[in-house]
Amino acid sequence: MRISDMKRGEGGRVAALPADAARSRFLCSLGLVPGTEIEVVFRARFGAVVRASGVRVAMSRAALDEVEVRSIAKDFSVRQSQFGQKYAV
Repeated sequence: MRISDMKRGEGGRVAALPADAARSRFLCSLGLVPGTEIEVVFRARFGAVVRASGVRVAMSRAALDEVEVRSIAKDFSVRQSQFGQKYAV
């Protein structure tokens, strides 16, 4: 599955990056390294805003199509407070 296939609020784990070395370096600089948990925060016509490693990143549709993810099944919703602490809802 690609990030572009995910809906708002869905989470996943980065599984693979593009084979192009320059694009992979760019995506790694945004915090999208294999194994990182991500969440789609906002969807729009231009692409989406994704949270990775606690940082929100606006990504174009082309960039969303390049990153492959695996879905994570969660039994509960995890939220983060304004102070960075995570708690279950």
